Amino acid sequence: MSPLLIVIVVVLLALAIYRAFRLGYVLPAVTRKLHERGQHSLAIQTCERGLTLWSPLGNLGNFDLRFFLAYLLMEEYRYEEAEAHCRKLLIVPIPSLQSAARLRLADCLDGQQRTEEARRERETVQHLTGRNKDADILLQRAQLLADQNQHAEATQIYQNVLQSKAFVLGTQCAITNVRLALSAWNAGLYPTALEAAEKALAPKVLDSPLQQTAHNMAALALANLNRHQEAIVHVEQSLVLARKSGSEKAIAETLTQLGSLKMQVGQLNEAMQFANEAIPLSHKAQFNSRTLQAEILMAWGRYDDALAAFQAASRAPAFGIPQLAARTQATFALGIARIYNEKRDGATALDWLEKTREGFAGDAKLETWAQATRLWAISLLGDRPDFERNLALFESQLAVLPEDTTTQRVGLHAQAEAAHVWQNFPAMLDLWERYLALKPAPIDERRALYAIGEAQWMLDNPTRAHTAWEQAAATGIECFWSGLAKKRLAEFEQRALKPPA
Repeated sequence: MSPLLIVIVVVLLALAIYRAFRLGYVLPAVTRKLHERGQHSLAIQTCERGLTLWSPLGNLGNFDLRFFLAYLLMEEYRYEEAEAHCRKLLIVPIPSLQSAARLRLADCLDGQQRTEEARRERETVQHLTGRNKDADILLQRAQLLADQNQHAEATQIYQNVLQSKAFVLGTQCAITNVRLALSAWNAGLYPTALEAAEKALAPKVLDSPLQQTAHNMAALALANLNRHQEAIVHVEQSLVLARKSGSEKAIAETLTQLGSLKMQVGQLNEAMQFANEAIPLSHKAQFNSRTLQAEILMAWGRYDDALAAFQAASRAPAFGIPQLAARTQATFALGIARIYNEKRDGATALDWLEKTREGFAGDAKLETWAQATRLWAISLLGDRPDFERNLALFESQLAVLPEDTTTQRVGLHAQAEAAHVWQNFPAMLDLWERYLALKPAPIDERRALYAIGEAQWMLDNPTRAHTAWEQAAATGIECFWSGLAKKRLAEFEQRALKPPA
């Protein structure tokens, strides 16, 4: 071969390698950065232009670009276009990529209300991944299980893959730990979620969005473990990353999580400031920030205002991925039901709880939260036999989540409220004391202490009632329940000063 021909061949090979690198790595990274910054339309245009370029590897070379484009189109509710791109990815001769494409295709089909076709695609993935022990295939199976709300099973697969040390690259290991953290949190395994999030952050190989996700998951786990100050540090680090990225959506979501933590430690005014700051930043992130507003208003006892905030949250844009949209609507319905329980309107609460069934289906934790709220609503209606039937169901659900102290607290709270309705004050006292033993957030601790005071008073233990109300009214947290405790203390003092008859 002549030197000139050798040079030409080398140049052509270099161009092919460059083109493959550009399509396989550079353009996907660029489009993700545009999406991260909120430049959604430009990200779509960049993907579409990139796909017009020739790739030496064919569909395999532009897989990431087309795969991400399908996601972007789903966010715009352009499900038919996204479906067309997913179907082009099914011919890629790598099983793990085929499975990923089928899962995304199923989401596109769900968005078009073609639920039976979506189910068949997921069943195909389940069949293809069922016996394969390849790490990439196992990760696809874990993702499928997570999409089906089988979070404990997904958690186990992620743990098995990580323990097998199948990944040479630290980046892939860190990404898998992020996924593990998310599944473990959804499964109520908070120590596992925290450990995974910390392992994901340790090597410092994640890009900014995944770093934010890891910090946020660590914060969620810490909050559920009653380590709120440590959780706040993680969210503050996530906020720094979000501000650097310039993504208003990421900033709004992180401000909302920071506000939620501030609310839990009783800093309600500061929490509302974070919610108000987040709302105008991103229309797409308004569901969470409006929901935070509602939670703060509930803590102040302003239930009608909280209902209005939830209604405003419902008008925020839905997620493009149908499963996430259904889960969001179910979360909204659960929040509304809780408010109606506070307003002592059990019938309306039950109507709203019916709307949680589809979105929470298969999710052991959220189904149990909804069932706990249902118990409280049924007690308000005075239907004791129905309450006992639903209590048995709740206990069977709770047995699946033995390590989930948050869900245990949710259940004890609902049962304590029901005991109050039944005027079973010994049971009410026992339930609230067990609730306190599980170390709730400071704001929730004040509610429990006020209720313990009420139970002690009805059990003719005025000194113990006074002590509980003093603890509930202690300085540092100004909420509805601390205000009620102060009123009780004032009444107590008036009775003490009243001359004998």
